[in-house]
Amino acid sequence: MRQNDTPAAGSNTSNILTAPLPQAVITGALTLIPARNYPTWLRKSLVWGPTVVGVAGAVCFTAKPDVRAKLTERLPSAERSAPGAQKIEANAARSVVPTPARKATTLIVTGGGVGAIVSVLTAGGFWADEKIEHALRRINVPFPRVVMGAVAGLAAWYQAKQDDARNA
Repeated sequence: MRQNDTPAAGSNTSNILTAPLPQAVITGALTLIPARNYPTWLRKSLVWGPTVVGVAGAVCFTAKPDVRAKLTERLPSAERSAPGAQKIEANAARSVVPTPARKATTLIVTGGGVGAIVSVLTAGGFWADEKIEHALRRINVPFPRVVMGAVAGLAAWYQAKQDDARNA
């Protein structure tokens, strides 16, 4: 999911961060830091932040529908709705007329739900990080964080290469 319409001034930084090798190096290096060593405020922010932002963003969009309209205008038409979605929306509009309260509730629940899913996945990632390191230590792998960093870097490199191949 890369945006290739970056301004020329930031293109060098963008190229460095979107190339497969720098992505692999950065991912591998960050994996060397155990999640248990993160400050408590950072761990809690990473876990609870997506839910808070999801709900707060939904409340903002509910309170100011013109902001949401401006954002959807900027999206390419292919991203606004799936093919055939207009027909489904038209049929749904005929059968159920949503009230403003129902629209607001739906938007807030959706934003909070997506944020909660991201929060659960982040907490699961922290848990998995700890369990993987303990498993590697149990089977006497020397320098388990380095092994984890190498594997994570390799996975990031492979995914970036696949992404490049799809975009080419």
